[in-house]
Amino acid sequence: MTDDRFTSTSVLREPGAPTRLRVRSIALTELSPGDGEHRYEKELVRIGSAPGNDIVLDDPRISRRHCRIFLEDGRHVITDEGSKNGTFVNDVPVREAYLRPGMRIDLGGACTLRFETGESEEALEPSRKGRLLDLVGSSPPMREAFSVIERIGPMGSTVVVLGETGTGKELVARALHALSPRKDGPFVVVDCGAISRNLIESELFGHERGAFTGALEQKLGSFEQAHGGTVFLDEIGELPLDLQAKLLRVLERHEVKRVGGEDYLPIDVRVVAATHRDLRQMVRDGELREDLYYRLEVVAVTMPPLRERKEDIALLVRDFLRSSRFNVGPDGERKVKHVTPLAMSALTKWDWPGNVRELKHAVERAVGLGDGDTITVADLPPRMTSEELRAAEASEEPTTFKDAKRQWVDAFAIDYLARLLDRHKGRVSAAAAEADLHPKYLRQLLQQYELGPYARTE
Repeated sequence: MTDDRFTSTSVLREPGAPTRLRVRSIALTELSPGDGEHRYEKELVRIGSAPGNDIVLDDPRISRRHCRIFLEDGRHVITDEGSKNGTFVNDVPVREAYLRPGMRIDLGGACTLRFETGESEEALEPSRKGRLLDLVGSSPPMREAFSVIERIGPMGSTVVVLGETGTGKELVARALHALSPRKDGPFVVVDCGAISRNLIESELFGHERGAFTGALEQKLGSFEQAHGGTVFLDEIGELPLDLQAKLLRVLERHEVKRVGGEDYLPIDVRVVAATHRDLRQMVRDGELREDLYYRLEVVAVTMPPLRERKEDIALLVRDFLRSSRFNVGPDGERKVKHVTPLAMSALTKWDWPGNVRELKHAVERAVGLGDGDTITVADLPPRMTSEELRAAEASEEPTTFKDAKRQWVDAFAIDYLARLLDRHKGRVSAAAAEADLHPKYLRQLLQQYELGPYARTE
């Protein structure tokens, strides 16, 4: 059912084969006055004299926003933006036209470009990282997700993030934004499932004064507010059918019309959508437009449920204890630094229907209820433990000097190494120099105490 003609970027997945990335590019070669080439792995190219265009031409015959090239229904389209000296394709003046490779584009007599397209395909190897910004995990599905995020982050492609509630879909959207050239622009979140049907259109597209009862002044919608940045549409599956056509126009033509407005307004935003629903089933049920599905589905990041990556639970727990505000005392020090082996075992065995969000809440509860620097079985929610488990931990005091020493040394090592990495922002060479350790030995210690994901590749 997948049709990847509708976007410049496609993530290709086949059973038993490595994930691949297919990228279509636009190449514009200057025939006059120069011979430079501009190549873009994106779906929208803006040309004009104003800063902020993809191609900036310093010539009085070029308008500030002269024209733009975009991908619509699998074909490249050029649209004149109301320029004063016109846009010509193969010597024919156009307001809007389809482009084919080899065509000449003349901009007001000031510049001539030849339009070409290209295509490349590459395998995406699983990332070696155990952390990507605020996303934590070293399991195979997380490392695959990291590789996709890292590669498509710098592009302008529309992305859909799939996964159950609580798996971290918004963190993926924020990572894509932070890795893109738009990182200094706004990041606007719209929860499509939390806004009433009669307000969602105005929330997304804005409205003009007097457009409806209560519209006392003009309002900018989320897309206009995010100009130059990213819009995150959470729970896109809840968007009404009549608004899906308007969203498709935003994705393809990069323009919006406010409620009550007459003109389409150009916008420069990247859209990241997310849903916990099955988009293919929604198409079959008539709840999602098929063309919108094709536009969204080809670049997908799938966040696995926590029950399918339980090897990440210990990493997540340590990360919550190291970086969450709920674990900071009045003196600025961490209140809780350790987790008993039985408590960690109980956390690992739980199925986590609420995923990472539920795990974080459980750790926050344990920190709030505990009265020491170690989370025990007794501090965990009762549904995750049993009387037998609590009794077993109560009787699990070390009986020999050797066992007590080992536990103390392990606790010291984990705390010391975590602080060391924090001070040096994960840089192993700098951390090893301060600790007077060989970098190779420090890496062995980080691996032994499962702190390797916090180290950076230098």
